Amino acid sequence: MNTKKEIKLPSLKGIPGRPLDIMEFAPIDIAKTLAMIEWENFKYIQPEEFLRQTWTKHPEKAPFIRAMIDRFNKITAWIVTWIVTAEKIKIRVKRFKHFLKVAEESLNLGDYHNFMAVLSGLNENAVFRLKHTLAENSPKTKETLANLNEIMSVENSYSNYRKHLASRQFSLPTIPYIGVWLRDLTYMDEGLRSEDKTQFNRAKMNGSYGIVYFVQQLQTHTGWTGEVNEKLDNYLRHLPGILPMEKLLELSREREPKNCTRDQIE
Repeated sequence: MNTKKEIKLPSLKGIPGRPLDIMEFAPIDIAKTLAMIEWENFKYIQPEEFLRQTWTKHPEKAPFIRAMIDRFNKITAWIVTWIVTAEKIKIRVKRFKHFLKVAEESLNLGDYHNFMAVLSGLNENAVFRLKHTLAENSPKTKETLANLNEIMSVENSYSNYRKHLASRQFSLPTIPYIGVWLRDLTYMDEGLRSEDKTQFNRAKMNGSYGIVYFVQQLQTHTGWTGEVNEKLDNYLRHLPGILPMEKLLELSREREPKNCTRDQIE
């Protein structure tokens, strides 16, 4: 008797439309479409959404920040789903490389938010533990991953990312990775008042409004333009077939059991 749990694989169908294989689309087309979709959330964020930790304490009052957070998590899970559900190692390697190129293209476009979302998927535990899959990537792919991870390193409060963002020509459309700023704003908000609640920390107050001002400047751009592939756009808006992370980790362990050798997997 087969006692292995059945795990439903992701659907390749768009909503609606014929079956869609994301591997058929060039990484630049995927990245640009993701950026255009994300811009629709970013450009409408209101200043008050960033203040007083509204995105967590009163999420209904921060709809566009919440939309960016929720979509970030969905994209990360989508990347993991596509890699882990591939039964054969050579397909997993191919998909890993394809999505790494998507991350590169997102970075080149100045879409740091989706860049980090895709990179998070590639580093998620269910993928990271696939030692044989990662080992079969080319040295160039491994070097690229290391370089991209270095940009988003948490060391020194994301100093590499902050420098990279600051070096960008802001005459071009840019979507920052708002996770860093939300972290900053949480820290600023918690230290905004003195212990007796009678005075404000002016430096932290100025820091909060500095972030809001920066966002407003970025929102003055028109975003990315160009011809839209409706089939790809429709698919990336819905991202069907995503599995829960616990299921993905379970499936990852089936693909490459702990301490297995290369000749024990397909």
